Amino acid sequence: MYRRDLLANQQELFVDTVGILKNDQLSYFENDRKTKHVITFKDDSVVMERHGDTASFTTLCMNVTNECLIHSEYGDMVLHAETENITKTKDKWIVTYRILSGEELVLYQTITWELSQQN
Repeated sequence: MYRRDLLANQQELFVDTVGILKNDQLSYFENDRKTKHVITFKDDSVVMERHGDTASFTTLCMNVTNECLIHSEYGDMVLHAETENITKTKDKWIVTYRILSGEELVLYQTITWELSQQN
């Protein structure tokens, strides 16, 4: 999974792992092997779940302001999410979105999941 920070114009390989793909859902662990991600990717929506010390649940749909729910040791937060692009092909899932706290832009990024079959 590649993550491009559009505010800082930097790209990084965030997770390089083997996941389980079943229909429209991809599950994988971060490099720490403790933090699990479950991504449900439809043609017009993406749901990103992160289960670990800090948990989050983000729903992204085109032309709708969505919510990003974050649970951490500091408490719970609800932020707003705006989706700019959702692209789904056989080999790649791509989403570009913004996270806002009130009027403040907190995160603006593109995430690309490259999908390949292992034999």
